[in-house]
Amino acid sequence: MIHYIFYFIFTFIISFFLFSKYYIFAGKFNLIDNKNPNYNFKPTPSGSGIIFCLIFFVGNLFFFYKNNFFGIIYPNKYYIFLLSSLILCLISFKDDQKSIDPILRLLAQIILTYLSITSLDLSLLDFPLKILIFFSVGIWIYILNINNFLDGSDGHLISIILFLLLQTLLINYELKSFYFSFYVALILLPVLLSFLLFNLPPAKIYMGDAGSIFLGFISGYIFLEFASKGYFYISLSLLAYPFTDCSITLVKKVAKGYMPWKGMYDYYFLKPTLKNKINHKNVLFYNFLFNIINFAIIYYMIKYEISSLFILSYVFSLALILIYKNLESNLSFFKVFK
Repeated sequence: MIHYIFYFIFTFIISFFLFSKYYIFAGKFNLIDNKNPNYNFKPTPSGSGIIFCLIFFVGNLFFFYKNNFFGIIYPNKYYIFLLSSLILCLISFKDDQKSIDPILRLLAQIILTYLSITSLDLSLLDFPLKILIFFSVGIWIYILNINNFLDGSDGHLISIILFLLLQTLLINYELKSFYFSFYVALILLPVLLSFLLFNLPPAKIYMGDAGSIFLGFISGYIFLEFASKGYFYISLSLLAYPFTDCSITLVKKVAKGYMPWKGMYDYYFLKPTLKNKINHKNVLFYNFLFNIINFAIIYYMIKYEISSLFILSYVFSLALILIYKNLESNLSFFKVFK
């Protein structure tokens, strides 16, 4: 335990230092967001998610070195998973500098997630292997990209991922089965907590695609790992709000004739801020409130083995969307911050 405390404190301090100096790096590499409608085009450093990936890589070396203490059981072909996350992050970082063709990005995602499927044990699922691989890759890519869509309001995505990691720790602890996702959460928690301090409204830096795509890759792995172990309904609860908001918005987007990857601002958490009905603090407040409730739902699902409780996660997700719609309508009853 003392080893992890040392790792947590050291990583948090290093991360804080790197984020505080990131604006220097961002300026040199043209990673300044000058087109953010949320702050009247205020220039803000972007692409800082590259720090997530680099520290995750180094953190894995620390855990590998301390393997005897932590007793980590690494997944099959673990190095492919690590390299894939790094390559995806670097591609997305390049995309933050200069846009890459969406088709090329998607192709890279398909190849890298397909290769990374080898890190998951799908044998417990009673389906033909080829069908499992096809759907696993599809779900992983979908999760990866909806994470990217959720990065539109200060502190929004990072708080969702932090709760996801805390819920991952809870699930592993309650199940008394420490899967690899447990160690992924331990490695990432200090760097993401540090970033939250810089991303709270008003945000001083943005993670960019380098961060959102990388975190989407990690989220997809966590979802599939729990699902492959027989905890599919828990996996559904973990990503209840991202699935709900992004799926509804994507259906509306395609129905209007847009390509799925086309940038739009119809996401329910984002519309009220863009219409100047509320500020980002309101969105973050309700986001935190939902995640606390969802945390409790997942706890009771595990504690009392009631899989059907996952429905509540989606009921509250729809309730959150209703709140955002009311915020968009500028109903003062829902306004917390001015």
